[in-house]
Amino acid sequence: MGEENKNVKKPAVSNAVVKKKTAGTGTKSTGSTRPGNGTKSAGGTHTNKTGSGAKNSAAGSNGGSARNTSAHSGNGTKSANTGSVRSNNASGRKTQPQKRRRRRITANQFTLLLAVVVGIILLFMVNGIMRGRYLKVKQISSEYVLGSKFDITAYVEPVNSKAVVTCDTADFAPEKIGSYKVSYIVKCGKLKKKKKLTLEVVDRDFPEIIGPDNLGVFVNEQVDLLDYYSVEDSQPDLTNELTINRQIDTTKTGDLDCTLRVTDWSNNSSSKDITVTVYGFEGDMKNAALAIRAYNRDKGYAVSDNGVYVYYPDKDKKTANVLINNSILYEVSDDCSSKEMDENDELVQTIINEGTWISIDNLGDFNYLK
Repeated sequence: MGEENKNVKKPAVSNAVVKKKTAGTGTKSTGSTRPGNGTKSAGGTHTNKTGSGAKNSAAGSNGGSARNTSAHSGNGTKSANTGSVRSNNASGRKTQPQKRRRRRITANQFTLLLAVVVGIILLFMVNGIMRGRYLKVKQISSEYVLGSKFDITAYVEPVNSKAVVTCDTADFAPEKIGSYKVSYIVKCGKLKKKKKLTLEVVDRDFPEIIGPDNLGVFVNEQVDLLDYYSVEDSQPDLTNELTINRQIDTTKTGDLDCTLRVTDWSNNSSSKDITVTVYGFEGDMKNAALAIRAYNRDKGYAVSDNGVYVYYPDKDKKTANVLINNSILYEVSDDCSSKEMDENDELVQTIINEGTWISIDNLGDFNYLK
């Protein structure tokens, strides 16, 4: 009995040597060795895994193993508690793939918007380049002479031979000298552009004094130059600016040499030399001269020196009938007024056909215009 007990192996003592591996390497630490017959210890063997993310397992008293999973440790160890992850998803937070997908959609929208903006800018740039190239003009002149016919093509010319320039002439009607803005349109195919041109309106038109070179007046007659002379010019109402270099003295007969002058707003000046002759006419000569003056004013032109006749149908009345060019009869009153008589009147025909006429010559100085 004693010998049999000697052959039986004794169980490992509690002070068995424990081999440990460094925790960082993940080596298992064994608290006790298994019995030689391979049976598990009734007390349960504890296995500890160390290192990053190590799991702790403890055997239950009934021999089953229970796994205890903890949350993430401070050193980055993952927690196997899947319930907490589901709880986070259920709370409405987007996962990383969803966030990346949303960022991609936003980026695509921004790219599309940027492309549209860049396309619009390029369209305007191309249109501007084409308009600048095909609608370019060069200025020929910038001076417009007042009173002349206006034509926009005399001032601007398209660089492109296929382009045309148009302008509404009604928009440009200057009445005085100065600077004016003129709007015009350049067209080339479907392209068109409205432009403006600055023109300097100048006056190159010299005024012209209209009237007789020789003026006949009576003694003590008041002479008004505007009754005999007028001014034609691009500047309106320039006749009132007419001046004379000397006073016309009608207190005695004789010739007066005078110079008429006028200057417009552009300092264009004109002059006219005239001779004013003061006559001391009386009787038939005065009546004839008055009739010629009235005739010239009514008809707008002068008679010749001869072909003027005076007839007195009634010598008691101070009224004379003056026949001019054998067809036109004027009645001259004692107040020196004259009027043309109707040639179809029976009295006029009687006077012309049966009257005794006195021929009056050399009255050319009275051939003036009003």
